[in-house]
Amino acid sequence: MNRKIFILAVMLLPLLGIRSEAAQIALKPQVSVNLPDVKLSDVVTSVQDLPDGALDMIVTSAPALGQSRELSRQMVENALRSAMGNREISWQGADSCVIQRPCRLMDVKELAGIIETQLKSSTGGIGTVHVTELDDTQSFAVPVVKTSPELEINPSTMNAEWSSATLRFSEDGQTLLMKTLRFHWSWKQLVYQAIRPMQAKERINLAEFKQVSVNVFDLNGKAVMGKLEPGAFVLTRPLIPGTILTEDCIRPRTLVHRGEIVKVIYQGSCFSVSMTGTALQDGSRGQTIGVLNPTSSKRILAKIADEGVLEYVQ
Repeated sequence: MNRKIFILAVMLLPLLGIRSEAAQIALKPQVSVNLPDVKLSDVVTSVQDLPDGALDMIVTSAPALGQSRELSRQMVENALRSAMGNREISWQGADSCVIQRPCRLMDVKELAGIIETQLKSSTGGIGTVHVTELDDTQSFAVPVVKTSPELEINPSTMNAEWSSATLRFSEDGQTLLMKTLRFHWSWKQLVYQAIRPMQAKERINLAEFKQVSVNVFDLNGKAVMGKLEPGAFVLTRPLIPGTILTEDCIRPRTLVHRGEIVKVIYQGSCFSVSMTGTALQDGSRGQTIGVLNPTSSKRILAKIADEGVLEYVQ
């Protein structure tokens, strides 16, 4: 019986009510895969009378990125032998399947863009970030996938010019490629720069500073960001013109001193009452301190709202 007659007989068996003892597999001539393992379902167009779960069986490993591999019918039979037992396979389709694993090249410019996008998110969009150098300047092969790669940046990145990140390509929840990267970056922000000499304990007035853009990694200390409430802070040390205002240069101004007579306000929904008391400790705006009620000799808690004025807490 020649091959054509055999295939015709196999096709007619179901019509005659006779069940074929041979499983039928139609092999694709060519297929592209991304995952590292190739399943039977990847390389066939149709199957009949195969054992349950056979389509999920791994028939070979995928080639390296950008490479191809030929899968013969015999290789498929060998992979399925334990599941097939003594049953034969009736082949259709191609004599072999060429398995390709597509890839593309990712260059330094694209990689730097991915890192910068993640840095912008990590910095909350404050200032301007720029990747200035990458340890590896060579283009490299990456899998062709529908989803964007994930980038995990080292948690210490916000405090260091040189840092590392892990680039991950995934498909169907399976990692296809991971690459560790080292990069150098700058983070430019608008900061306050003194325009005149200032003395320690002097109240901060932002009118006496100008805003300049600097790389925060070039600073000796963490720069003060955002607006400062007038008179709410004082200098901890003298400043000369050109000095950048950093957090170690300032401290909250003391608005209430221990032993001082203060006013405590209780605000209700439709009314407010006040009393005088004695502050039991120093404090700055927003701080909760103890206050002695001279009438009851009891200690209450109140939050400092302004000089000598507090809001009742409990």
